[in-house]
Amino acid sequence: MGIIKSHFAKVGILQDVKILVVDNDVDNRYLYSVSLQELAANVTTTGSIKKALDLLDWLVPDILVSEIKFPGESVDPLMQRLKCMALANRSLFQFWLLQPVPQRVLPNI
Repeated sequence: MGIIKSHFAKVGILQDVKILVVDNDVDNRYLYSVSLQELAANVTTTGSIKKALDLLDWLVPDILVSEIKFPGESVDPLMQRLKCMALANRSLFQFWLLQPVPQRVLPNI
């Protein structure tokens, strides 16, 4: 049993939830994929904005987990596409935008 299942979340809590992970780091994609699949999510991963946009031709995710800084690519087209998809389906789409948090933003602990 994985650490996620045994310590943090109810088994199967993400059953049938489609999650798209967009991250240019292969290790991050793997970590997200394994962790979310342990919770029964249906996870699709990609390493570029262009590939994510291609995936959205046939995939309608429930959740997007995305890096926001891609070398040579802007995340804006992906966000616009997802916003249009959400408006067309009249649904609330969940965005998790990931970036390093600058030290100045963190509280003094």
